[in-house]
Amino acid sequence: MNLKAALFSLIYGACRRLGYEARFHPLPFNDPSLDSALRRLSTHQIAFISLIGVGACNGSWSKAFAVRFPGKHHLLVDANRIHLPALEAVASICLTGSIDSLALAKKKGTLYFDDSDPLGGHLLAIPYNENYKPCAVNSIDDLVQETSLPAP
Repeated sequence: MNLKAALFSLIYGACRRLGYEARFHPLPFNDPSLDSALRRLSTHQIAFISLIGVGACNGSWSKAFAVRFPGKHHLLVDANRIHLPALEAVASICLTGSIDSLALAKKKGTLYFDDSDPLGGHLLAIPYNENYKPCAVNSIDDLVQETSLPAP
């Protein structure tokens, strides 16, 4: 029994004991959730091998993607190092691929990244203030080649 079914069973049983009837109403096929979007995408039979998650944050989108499209290779990229432990945990659980803590640019080098906002960030050629720290940058093409990621 999966977690959703177990939770529904618990809620259903509790409601019945209290004299209420619980009914499960699944979301419509076209609801705006990520899971629904991925479900719709899976019906199109698009052939691909790899996913590149740019700004992967904590990896939740890639994790959801891996549920709907198992066995695909993932390259998860985020410039904010605060997300690295979460990305490593996601990769160790369900993903095949690589993780890089860097920003994307036209070519390999170093720029300055403001990592003061975990859900944002700003990249500059010169540091604007003390929040801007040196950050490795690379192009997607070079990352794909360096990590031996199968072409998407």
